[in-house]
Amino acid sequence: MNKLEFRHNLKKIIQNFVKNISKDFYPFRFGQRAAVFCPIYSERCHVPVPEKPILPTERPRTNPISEALSQRQRACVQYRSFAITYCNNPFALQSYNVRQGCEKYRRWCVRRSG
Repeated sequence: MNKLEFRHNLKKIIQNFVKNISKDFYPFRFGQRAAVFCPIYSERCHVPVPEKPILPTERPRTNPISEALSQRQRACVQYRSFAITYCNNPFALQSYNVRQGCEKYRRWCVRRSG
């Protein structure tokens, strides 16, 4: 069997597979794209195609304000070691970049009482 025959046979196998599976999974939520993607994914990732369709889940919606706060908290955690190392060091604070970084850390990450 040469390459051309192999490709032709593989194409027929995939087409038959898609035709047979599309009867079971119809209607596809993503149409033809899913019919082409599923067998290829299954073959390359060594994961069987599920017997019943699985609808993709969407990321839960979040409040933009709480999302911004959580991003802010993550940034503060990342810059905490920088602040501990440089913001109490008078020699380091002579550098413009360090001063700016410490100022931003204090503004956004240090909680003020009152």
